[in-house]
Amino acid sequence: MRVSHIVLQHFRKYDHARFHFHPQFTVLIGSNGAGKTTVLDALALMLNTWFLGAQIVTGGGVIRKGDNRTFIREKGGQVFRETTGKAQLHAQA
Repeated sequence: MRVSHIVLQHFRKYDHARFHFHPQFTVLIGSNGAGKTTVLDALALMLNTWFLGAQIVTGGGVIRKGDNRTFIREKGGQVFRETTGKAQLHAQA
């Protein structure tokens, strides 16, 4: 299977991001904390879903509550951690 692009919505550090992959070779480059591993984890989660649909047993995971993008907000002298929305992953092969 070749993935041409993925879309991440409210997934970890990304509010909305689209990544296009070259058909032959793609390299992810960035500083620590830039989101490279997040892109790879999103691909792994989507592949796990595909394997489950094919009834192939994997040790893969699913999107968890902690994968939803969060932000810190202060209200009335208290600090709250809130989510921006439900995490969604989309891919096109």
